[in-house]
Parts: sequence; C-alpha cells; structure tokens
Amino acid sequence: MSDSSGLLLVGAVAAVGVLHTILPDHWVPITLIARQRGWSKAETAQVALKAGAGHVLSTLAIALVIWIGGVAVATRFSRWAGWPKENSSIS
Repeated sequence: MSDSSGLLLVGAVAAVGVLHTILPDHWVPITLIARQRGWSKAETAQVALKAGAGHVLSTLAIALVIWIGGVAVATRFSRWAGWPKENSSIS
C-alpha cells in the first residue's frame, strides 16, 4: 500500500468514525437515562465511555472474525479466480 493510499484510508476511517458518533441513536439513550436517573455530567461521561469502549471492542472482534474467515476463504478458493496460491497476495 502506498503512503497516499494509506493516508486516504486513515482519513476515510476517521471521517466515518466521526459521522458514526454523531448519530443520535448512539448518545440520546445515554442522555435520557442520565436525566431520568439524575446522573452528574461525570457519571454520564463515565457511562458513555464504557458504552463506547464496549461498542468499539465488540465491533473490532466481529471485524477480526470476518477478516480471518475472508482470508481462509480467499486462500482456499483463490485458484478458482485464476490466482495461483504461491503468487497470491493473501497471506
């Protein structure tokens, strides 16, 4: 991967991450529960941090499983696409 394509990928991931965070379904439930239960800003931030960390970690775990499965499928069936295994860029 070239430096410019790597930077483009990082920029795209950052943009999607920011836009994904803005979605109200990610933060409105926490704010509504915080108001209902009378949480302070610090308590609300702590809950939001824990929920966000769980969301990121579970998404990464799912992505890892899909990536490993994709590599396994690509390795097994790459010859069907005319790519010899030894010349395949998939490791």
